Amino acid sequence: MKKKNREVSVFSVSALDLFCSAMGVFMILFFINMSQSEDSQNENTPALSLHLYLETTEAAASEPNRTWDAATQHDVDMKISAAVPGESTPLIYTANQASRQREGSPALYMTDGRKGQPDIWLHPQISAGNYQAEFTVSQRKDLPDNAPSGPDDTFTEEYINCYIAQKNSDNRPERGHTREYSIRGYRVKLIVIKNGSVLGAWARELSPSEFKLGASAPLVNITVTPGNITITPDEGVSAVDFSQQDFLQSNRF
Repeated sequence: MKKKNREVSVFSVSALDLFCSAMGVFMILFFINMSQSEDSQNENTPALSLHLYLETTEAAASEPNRTWDAATQHDVDMKISAAVPGESTPLIYTANQASRQREGSPALYMTDGRKGQPDIWLHPQISAGNYQAEFTVSQRKDLPDNAPSGPDDTFTEEYINCYIAQKNSDNRPERGHTREYSIRGYRVKLIVIKNGSVLGAWARELSPSEFKLGASAPLVNITVTPGNITITPDEGVSAVDFSQQDFLQSNRF
């Protein structure tokens, strides 16, 4: 006599297959929707970073590294004034530890560059508002007494004592020496980057007489709306060529 099957089958194999298939479709649609939402959010709230460099505009010698070495002996600091909706006063970001980050804002003064490295300010999800970037000369060596001056008693050149490394015949480093040479001026360069792509680079040219401790000047205004970013250079600031590839390969990045 055949034994009667007393097990209660709630789901058949076919019903289980259907359930799993439906769950798989739901998960696929969920991840597609989440991806589209993230893309939309990234478009509306892009990451914005500002990179501030100091360079010399011309050297009196032929060695290419001298211009770079001269800039490393001085320092400029960035200042960002952010006027955003909901804030009664602008949010100020500087290299000072107390004002590198503001409560309620994800923006951060990331790097206070030294010896040729840039100052970097980053806003990972920039909100609508007006952002002004300016610079301050925070460190420089005094001009020597024998620096030549022009008819209006302003310095036309600056003499820099710079350590120059040397190599022997086997291409091994030897003890270097300090050489004095002159430069004609300085360039404070600001590079604006959105979501990893260079939007542009702007520079202000300064003579040695203008490049004094405590001197400051505006660079650019950046206006952010939900669909656009507009950059307006200040008077005395000009656009400079700076390719995306050169920036990524730069040893100062």
